[in-house]
Amino acid sequence: DIKFRVLNLAQSWKTMAKLVAAITKSVGPVGNITLILGVIIYIFAVVGMRVFGDAYTEDKFGGEGVPRWNFNDFWHAFMMVFRVLCGEWIEPLWDCMRATSAAKATLFFLTVLIVGNFIVSNKLKNSTEDQMR
Repeated sequence: DIKFRVLNLAQSWKTMAKLVAAITKSVGPVGNITLILGVIIYIFAVVGMRVFGDAYTEDKFGGEGVPRWNFNDFWHAFMMVFRVLCGEWIEPLWDCMRATSAAKATLFFLTVLIVGNFIVSNKLKNSTEDQMR
């Protein structure tokens, strides 16, 4: 019963009604970009597992052990790609360069950064242009 009171209160305030309307309009584009980003992260996580999965071993990292952020299994690979897309890519890149070659690691990480950020920024640009119309 309290939920309906809050909704009635929101309808009586013009500013609150505008805010609720804006949130309702943005749910669709946010859902689309989340789905696209999930697919991109999935693809890069699988590629990272195939390319780097066997490289993260104890002997390459000495007494430190295998880093927490690695490509040994899908969950860690998924989180690694998500971390790279969030901008935290320097430390994982160095660890990957220690595990494999610098060229392979740099190529993969730069590809993830460029493709992931391009898709997100392009999708956001297109969704804001659609809302302006």
